[in-house]
Order: sequence, then C-alpha cells, then structure tokens
Amino acid sequence: MKGKSFTKVLVSMLLSISLLTTLALFGCSAGNDSSEVGPAGSVTITVDITAAVDEGDPTAQAMATKYGGNTFQFKIGIDDKATALSATRATKMTVAMNGDFVDSLDGLAAGAVSEFSGWTFTINGEWALVGPGEIPVADGDEIAWTYVTSWDM
Repeated sequence: MKGKSFTKVLVSMLLSISLLTTLALFGCSAGNDSSEVGPAGSVTITVDITAAVDEGDPTAQAMATKYGGNTFQFKIGIDDKATALSATRATKMTVAMNGDFVDSLDGLAAGAVSEFSGWTFTINGEWALVGPGEIPVADGDEIAWTYVTSWDM
C-alpha cells in the first residue's frame, strides 16, 4: 500500500513541476494581457468598438464583455516579416477578410450596425490606404482598429 501512495505523490509532484516549467517557459496570459516580444520586437494593437456597443449590437456587446471594455489592447510579438494583418491575427481574434480588407474581427462584421458600418485602422496615427496585409510593421508600432457606424467624420 505504501508503494501506491508514494507513486501517487511522485506522479503528482512531477505533473506539478511540469506545469510550472511550462508556465515559466511559455508564460500564462488571459484575456487581452498577451504581452509578448518576438524576434523583431512588439507592436500594440488597440481595438475600439464603442460605436457598435452604443448602437446595441449584440456581437459588440459580447466582445466588450470578453475583452473587458469597449476599447482594449494587445501587445503582440512580431518577426521581421510581420504585417498589420499578421499582428492582428496573432491577437487570437478571428479575422475575416473581404479581398484585401478586414470584413470582421471576432464576428463583428462590416454592415452589422448600418449600411456604412465597418472597420478602419491606423498605423501610428496615420490612416491606412491599403489592406493590412500590405503594411509592414516594426517594433514599437501602434495599430488602431476602430469600428465605425457611418463615414461622417
């Protein structure tokens, strides 16, 4: 009987050590606290869904609950071939494309709130004039995704 008890304790200890080692090596993050630095540094991605939440869109409301607010951020590690699109996909949000442009993030789609609603983005405060897959990003860049409900600015 002592042998079985000792074996259970030993297995339990080995599993605990294995779990702690994995967490130490790869980190543990939840929600939007995914701070990572890749071989080429990191970028910050901000997502603002305030307009869709204010309009009562259920997908936007679910996203606000999931990520802890109408505006949320991710810090994503990048490599030297990273684009705004690859960095956005690294957030683990689902990204659906329509040609070269983002149609939806985490299910919040263009046209969901109004005929003119959809996603816009900036890189370091500058409006993007091409799709996110065509824009390389570098260490320290800031990508800001905003869901708009009209194009009146």
